[in-house]
Order: sequence, then C-alpha cells, then structure tokens
Amino acid sequence: MSRVSLAEVARVAGVGKATASRALSPRDHPDIAPETRQHVRAVAEQLGYRPSRTAQALRTGRHRILSLVIPLQDWAWWAPMLQGAAEETRRRGYNLLVHPLQPADGIGAVVQELKELAVDGLIMVTPDDSLDDSLHENRWDLKGLNMPVLYIDDTRDRPDDLRVCAANRSGGVLVGRHLLARERKQPLIIEPAGDFLYVRDRRQGFIDAFLEEGIVLTPDRFIVSGETYAQEQALLPALQQRIQEGVQFDAVFATSDYLAISALRSLRQAGIRVPQDVSVVGFDDERAALLVDPRLTTVRQPLHQMGETAVQLLLDAVTAGEARSAVHELDVELVFRESS
Repeated sequence: MSRVSLAEVARVAGVGKATASRALSPRDHPDIAPETRQHVRAVAEQLGYRPSRTAQALRTGRHRILSLVIPLQDWAWWAPMLQGAAEETRRRGYNLLVHPLQPADGIGAVVQELKELAVDGLIMVTPDDSLDDSLHENRWDLKGLNMPVLYIDDTRDRPDDLRVCAANRSGGVLVGRHLLARERKQPLIIEPAGDFLYVRDRRQGFIDAFLEEGIVLTPDRFIVSGETYAQEQALLPALQQRIQEGVQFDAVFATSDYLAISALRSLRQAGIRVPQDVSVVGFDDERAALLVDPRLTTVRQPLHQMGETAVQLLLDAVTAGEARSAVHELDVELVFRESS
C-alpha cells in the first residue's frame, strides 16, 4: 500500500495543503479554527496518514528526537522515570533514544555518538557518583553538542544547568514530623557514604523538623553506612554496632529504602520489635518497601512525573533554542505503612 500524502489528506478534507499542514502540526496554529483542526486530523487518522520525519526536519530544523542517558546499574530505580519520559515524548510526537551507560565507560563515548545523531535535546540522569565525576570532567563536551541539556539529578549542585529533582528537604521534614507525632524523639539517622546533595537535603529537613520542637540532634545520632545498592547487604554493621553499644533510640530514619530494609533485618536479628520498640522510615518508595515485613513507611519520589516533567521542560528549551539554568523540584509525599 502506498504512503498517504499530505496532498491527499488536504483533498479529502476539502482544504488547502498549507492549511492541512498547519492543522496537523503538534503546535496549535491560531489561524486554524479548532473545528477545522479537528476535521483535518480526523481525515488524516481515517486515511492512515503519517507525516514524513525527513520533511518535517527540513522544514523546521528539528528532528523530533530526544536522547536520554541513564546509568546502567543493578538497581533499576530509574525504570518509572524512563517510562514517564517515554510516554510524554510519544505524546508530544517525538521519539526517545535511550543510552544505557556503565560508569566505567565515561561520558565521552556517548558525547561522540550524540554528535553523529540527529537529536534535538538531551536528558542526563546522573545519580551515580562515577558518572557524575565523568560529567564534570567532560562538561565542555556536553556544551559543544549545541543542543539543550537537562539533568534529572539530585546528587550535586548544578547552578548553571536546567535540572529536575525531588523535593528532598521537604521529604526529610515530613519524616521528622511523622516520628515526632508518634513521640519518637531519639532517632538514629542512617546515610550512605559520600557527599551527595540529596543526602544533605534529606538530613537537613529531618533536623529542621526536630528543631521546630526544640530538639537538637547531636552528631552521635547519625550513622554513615558504607553499603552500596549493588551489595544487597542483608544487615547494617554500623547499626549493629550501635545496638551492641547500648545506644538508646526509638526510631530509625534511613535516607534511602535500601538502607531502611537492611535496618529492619538488623533490628529483627537483635530482637528489637518494629514498630513497637523502634519506628523505621525510609525514602524513595521502592517496590521492595511493599515486600518487607513490616511494610515500610517511606517518602515517595514522583519518578514517573520527573520523567514527564523533564521532557516537557526540555522541549520548552528546544523551542526557545537554549536551556536556561533553573531547578524544578517536584513534591514528595509520605506513605504511611506498618513500620512506623
């Protein structure tokens, strides 16, 4: 079957070719009446018309393709984010190219690949510290791509970039207030090793909530755990040591769910009941939060919405011809379950 042309759509719809072209544009043209736009689009759908990407690119200078770079890790936390980005890209009439990246690879190979592709904009998902170091070292390479770049990132400050992240500090406040409402005033805070922006923000929000009640959390309340996502650690040695030392605590706030889940196991091994003796709260709302016993109270990151928002902001930047520096924080919510 031959491809349906724009001229054929215009003829059947009873309009000029230029009118048909503007009516079928993803952007609504003010000189095309809504009923005309609806009629032409209905005819195009009936005929099975599909616009020529090549012709569109020649006419507009855009290829209607976005690229997204994700860190390829054992923990696929980015899956809902990728789904949101893919759905929004498709809805806006664009295609999405996904570049999985091992931290050891560095960003250079992807940058070179992007230079050879017809791409309108780039989304960088950069929670991995090795990948983030590579980005800093190769920043000039990204600037040389001559396309808008957006970061989905809460690991480091990026004052000169367009960035989407969760409201981590607000999430820390939610956790603190939740525990205080349950008269839990002697918490332990468990953090991963590394100076990450999201850890600092979640910690500070938690501290602020206790300061609202006149409670100062001293340094001995904080535990740095060296576990990583890939280790699948069953127990937390740092928490076990505090238990053995007889440190008094009635709550655990883990700044990520994978630490909270290991904390649950450590507490159970020590004969400490959750939530009767100690409340446990995590952050992220991974699927595993529903699979542990007791189910984990946690702060939900809007990962799907982050992917959608990233595409929307990037396409705005594509239209404007540049990505202006701005931080877009998306609201988080506390999901109450049995662990607290």
